[in-house]
Amino acid sequence: MKKWLCVFFIILTIVGCHSNNDDRSFVFTSQNIVTSDSLLTFTPPMKRGYLSFDSIVQSVRYLPLKTNDSTLIGRIDDIKMLNDTLFIADYKTSQILVYNMKGDNIGLIHAVGAGPKEYKRICGFDIDSKNRLIYLLDGDLGRIHVYNTLLEFQRVIQLPYLFVDHLSLFGENMFFLDFGFREYRKDSSESPNLVLYDFEKEKTVSEFFEFENDKMRYRIQDHIAFSSYDDKLYYWTTLGHTIYECGVHKLTQRIEYDLGDYETPSFIYLKGFNEAFSMMKEKGYAYIDRFYEFRDWYYARISRRTSAAHYFYNKQTKEGFLDVSLLKMNDVSKVIYPNLFMLSDSVFCSNISPDQYLQIKSTDISINSDDNDVLVFYELK
Repeated sequence: MKKWLCVFFIILTIVGCHSNNDDRSFVFTSQNIVTSDSLLTFTPPMKRGYLSFDSIVQSVRYLPLKTNDSTLIGRIDDIKMLNDTLFIADYKTSQILVYNMKGDNIGLIHAVGAGPKEYKRICGFDIDSKNRLIYLLDGDLGRIHVYNTLLEFQRVIQLPYLFVDHLSLFGENMFFLDFGFREYRKDSSESPNLVLYDFEKEKTVSEFFEFENDKMRYRIQDHIAFSSYDDKLYYWTTLGHTIYECGVHKLTQRIEYDLGDYETPSFIYLKGFNEAFSMMKEKGYAYIDRFYEFRDWYYARISRRTSAAHYFYNKQTKEGFLDVSLLKMNDVSKVIYPNLFMLSDSVFCSNISPDQYLQIKSTDISINSDDNDVLVFYELK
């Protein structure tokens, strides 16, 4: 009898491995992804809510960034703040620009080259506020360049991985490393999408795989993969709908977004990159590409291939609403979908280009042709 049972299970395994890609579930499982007892499920409206972003904003401040011949901004991909200093990442030109709250440029890290203190390409960064260190990810070469907040080079941390796309500091001596987009492959069991690496002991502490029985998704090339709040580190895959809290040996599902008919079906992730994105654009599938927790709010940017909207959920009232734009335009037919960056437990920051700024309904800021992007600070109620 036991012999026949073994044969039966072998047949089931063979049939499962040769099923059609569209019906196949994700095959690699582990015990390090768990569901929280306090899992929150949000059902965002797919139309604009009865509240608007304006109704939850206490104040708005505009800050034109001043420039000179050596500090030109090609693109703003990430913004972090330490005390009253802004660190702005421009991954297009592989530089970190440092500004004060008057809009003056007070520093720059730009060390592209082949030397021992130089990097090939920056694709992510994080700041250790306690030890006042800046970590720059040279993902292609699997190296992290360390600077102090005076922008003085300290050392290079060599990772045992290449082609890393995102990083986040965890504790004082570990990094969560995300490997970005990975298509489904038979050898995916040997290629984790997320790892926790101890850079002082030079060892990998934990590995997390993308294809976890339909739980995790591959990412698009968004520059934000992590966010933090109150000693919690969050991670999400941008083609998915689940927010995970990172732990040393596990990821805990904390929030799920029910996107209804707009939710991306699992078989999309087993397609090739071009085919998957073509189908997502054609069908209008939605996904989460940004998440932050604030003192009184949860925020998620819900995107499709051609549009985006901002979803806010109030912790106290347990109500949520959708807003399609954060900027009031002179031309009502125009809509801007700005990226948002969390600076504190109550302050958002977005950026707009000078030509966009001229269309905004605001008269309290002067701007001239020498300015770069304008930062907009929103303090939430």
